[in-house]
Amino acid sequence: MVPEGPLLQGPPALPGAAARWFELALLLPRVVGFVGRASRDDPDRVAPPLIRTPLTVAGVAVDDLVSTLQYVLAGAAAADFDMARIESAARILEACGDPKDPAALYPAPPAPPPEETGLTIRRLGHRVFEHLIFPSRYEPPADLPGRDEWLADEANALAHAYVLQHDDQRPRPWVVNIHGAGVGNPIDLQWMGSFALYRDLGVNVIHPVLPKHGPRRRDRSLLFPSPDGLVNFYAFSQAIWDVRRTIMWVRARGATTIGVHGLSLGGYVAALLAGLEDGLDCVVAGLPPSDIPSLVIGHAARYRGVATTAAEVETGPARQLNRLVSPLTFAPRLPRDRLHIYAAVGDRVSTPEQASALWQHWDEPEICWIQGSHLPSSLFGTARRFVRDSLRHCTVSAA
Repeated sequence: MVPEGPLLQGPPALPGAAARWFELALLLPRVVGFVGRASRDDPDRVAPPLIRTPLTVAGVAVDDLVSTLQYVLAGAAAADFDMARIESAARILEACGDPKDPAALYPAPPAPPPEETGLTIRRLGHRVFEHLIFPSRYEPPADLPGRDEWLADEANALAHAYVLQHDDQRPRPWVVNIHGAGVGNPIDLQWMGSFALYRDLGVNVIHPVLPKHGPRRRDRSLLFPSPDGLVNFYAFSQAIWDVRRTIMWVRARGATTIGVHGLSLGGYVAALLAGLEDGLDCVVAGLPPSDIPSLVIGHAARYRGVATTAAEVETGPARQLNRLVSPLTFAPRLPRDRLHIYAAVGDRVSTPEQASALWQHWDEPEICWIQGSHLPSSLFGTARRFVRDSLRHCTVSAA
């Protein structure tokens, strides 16, 4: 029997509010400790040592502050895991797919390309872009717990994308730019460097909006990635479905080559896509997480009283659900010289270990280590140049 009740999300039971707020007072010792460890040579660590400068230390502090505030404010949304629901979902998905081939849970969207519900001209300052809307048509496996609730979200049932196309309408390379967590708005075109790629490489660019983000998010929509493996399965499965439908739309417009760049949460989706979608010419994963359970456990270990309860994400059924949406489960379908990663040595959000695990899984392709942290690194020239040069190396350029 499928357990009844709403989808849950949030960390396992957290300490009281006073104990959580006290963690802000411990921010400085945590930052000092991390900087000390990260700046030492360690032969077992893939990332190079952190170079201690005022800028890198400030970036680490900003990362840690944002992570701590998320932890402090999570108390209102905290919920114990519904293990019966997670175990039921794991059994259903095991019966639906082939344990030896988890890719069977990701069927390719059927032709033809998605029909446009809307393609409108919009402006961001003095810049012009197009806003594409089409029905997602994502269908989770039947009888999965929470299925009806997920599909009942009408805002999430519409897929959105922001598009930069050259006026000449001739076939060109396309770049699929996938945003990070908590955004999915037109301003992403600016801070993710899409206007610069459009100008410098002569490419067309499209920004698919991930599920539960931007115009697809209601006030109380679930966020992901989540400690709840069932939420992650729904969210990443639909993300891959929607991005693949977006790529079909791009191919119908005569794309000569297709490169995918994802940042943070988008880097995770791009890396997962690399193991599921054929015919891509380049994938660049920026500041990517790669294994959600270990990321949750690592974050929880920073705070008192959370590490033990957070270990629930490591239980067999919960880890099984997260494994089905992990880039580390799927071998990439691109040659190694068409895979690229950039990561930050002082990253306290995705953490360097997450990028290192993906780098090793991909048989050690080109990786660029930035002397910085998670939040500012995407804005630095180093990351922008690396993305541009990687796309150009893979012929995703008309310039």
